Amino acid sequence: SAVGDIAWFEPGGNHMDEDSWANGYARSMMVFLNGQSIPEPDTRGQQTLDDHFLVIFNGHHDVLPFVLPGEEYGERWVTMLDTFAQEVEAKEFKPNSKVKAHGRSVVVLRCPRPLPSGSPAGAAAARR
Repeated sequence: SAVGDIAWFEPGGNHMDEDSWANGYARSMMVFLNGQSIPEPDTRGQQTLDDHFLVIFNGHHDVLPFVLPGEEYGERWVTMLDTFAQEVEAKEFKPNSKVKAHGRSVVVLRCPRPLPSGSPAGAAAARR
């Protein structure tokens, strides 16, 4: 994939650079994990493919809004985990949307990978 296997973002959605790591917001960031760019092959020697994941870390004591990366990183994001929530509501977000993360929490979003052509009927519903 052209976006690489991992990317780090500031809460505002910009890529982290050397200065980003040195400022106070370095406690709050997002990391993109590209499921289409896993370097290790599977047990049969085939390319390993998975969904993309975006992990939001809010090390700040208060709620922070995080701007999701653009469409090149994922067409839609679904909440999988929120360490603040008693129960996770599977909300869906579009690229460049804002997601609020409560203080000192982690939120994990998943971007389901497209199903290969010829997948059995019902496979898409099973992946939601």
